[in-house]
Amino acid sequence: MENVFIASSDNFSDKLKELYFSGIYGLILVSNTFIDSIDKKFLNILNTSVSPLVVFIPVSEQEKEENISELARRVLGIKLDLGGL
Repeated sequence: MENVFIASSDNFSDKLKELYFSGIYGLILVSNTFIDSIDKKFLNILNTSVSPLVVFIPVSEQEKEENISELARRVLGIKLDLGGL
């Protein structure tokens, strides 16, 4: 990884917008920790964007299966069944 940015809950949404609209990055990996702080309109843009591609990485073990399945469906266009693992 070339660039790593750390944001707090106070500036998470603003930092993500800055990175997204900079035109510098083709892939932005984001922890889903503060996903609720992103306004719905911008979140819809992120969820449908392919350039840059924004991928939310699950941090909770409980949500891991669901988020990985959703991630595969959104990014790859396939349904992933982890069989309860």
